[in-house]
Amino acid sequence: MVTTDPQGVAWSVELRSSGRVCVDVKRSRCWLYLVTGLCMALISVACLVFADGVGIRVVGALLLLVSVPLVVMAVQQVLRLGSWSSPVVVVDADGITVRHGVLRVPWWDLSGAIAYTANHNRWVAVVVSDEFYDAWITSRSWVVRLVGRRRRDRAGTINLPPNLAVDTEAFAAWLTHETLDRLRAQL
Repeated sequence: MVTTDPQGVAWSVELRSSGRVCVDVKRSRCWLYLVTGLCMALISVACLVFADGVGIRVVGALLLLVSVPLVVMAVQQVLRLGSWSSPVVVVDADGITVRHGVLRVPWWDLSGAIAYTANHNRWVAVVVSDEFYDAWITSRSWVVRLVGRRRRDRAGTINLPPNLAVDTEAFAAWLTHETLDRLRAQL
């Protein structure tokens, strides 16, 4: 199956010539959250320290309750990006790898990919075999498995990191085409 999408063709050429396609995430949202949280924290501390009225101190305390988790989440996201020079998702001859080996899906366990948008984030979910999905879920910690039960993900799909710095629809279509090409090549 040949893709006619120009970006998909470029990714296919890059995969054939260099042996890998590297995709990173957009970092602007992480920095925006961090700056917003820090500004909110500074305003709340100013309200708590310099305000005379009880109402403004209550507003400062509520603002602090909101800003601290926002700053913690933003710092975690920025740190999760880890080493800035290495890509987050690598597609190579072995399959798909998320940075630092968090997820490593071989081509033979991959069935395709789905792009979707949820909560203002653009996601790509890879569809994997049932055996791989079960093994991946059991390898996760019990906390992640417990939280994962409450998520609305379909069994057999694993999300790649959100907000990849590419067109997620085109990337998911290209991954599906590559998977089908490799399946046909085996037949």
